[in-house]
Parts: sequence; structure tokens; C-alpha cells
Amino acid sequence: MIPYEPASDEEWVAALHAGRVEVYEALWRYLYKVTYNLCTRK
Repeated sequence: MIPYEPASDEEWVAALHAGRVEVYEALWRYLYKVTYNLCTRK
């Protein structure tokens, strides 16, 4: 699977509104890493 990489925030929003499953997965994967890194900082 090719990861979804939008060029702008507007593309993210448009793709999410369209219900594209791969976009939800890409967003989850991105936010999971950010959240994990934030929570494990000392």
C-alpha cells in the first residue's frame, strides 16, 4: 500500500470528507507516532 501524503490541509479535509479509508489510516498512523512520542518524553 502506498501511504497517503496530501500536499495541504485542504486535501486532508477533502479526502476525509470523501470517506477515503486509506486517509483515515494514514492520519491514525501519523497521530499515533506523535502522541506516543509526546507521552514518552521525560
